[in-house]
Amino acid sequence: MIVAVTVLLNKLEGKLEWLSPAEVKRKMDSGSDSFAVLDVRDSKEVQERRIPGSIWIPLDDLESRLGELDRDKQMAVHCHSGLRSYKACLKLMQPGL
Repeated sequence: MIVAVTVLLNKLEGKLEWLSPAEVKRKMDSGSDSFAVLDVRDSKEVQERRIPGSIWIPLDDLESRLGELDRDKQMAVHCHSGLRSYKACLKLMQPGL
C-alpha cells in the first residue's frame, strides 16, 4: 500500500512521466535517437519475450551498469508489473548515479 501511495504522489508531483504502450511504440517507430526503452526484468522473462530494440539491464544490475545508458535520452522503463520499473526510475533519478 505504501508503494502505491508513493507512486501516486510521484506521478501527481510530476516527478515521473507516464507513457502508454501506444506512446512508447510511436516513439520507437519514429526512429528517434533521443528515446530508448530500458527493460529491467530478469533473464527468464526476457527469454520468453522482449521488446525489439530495448536495452536489457536487470534491476539488480542497474546501479553497476548505469554507464551503459545515455542519460540524455528520454527513457521508458519496462518490467512485468511496474514495480521494478518504478524502482529503476527512482535509481535513475538519484543525483550522482
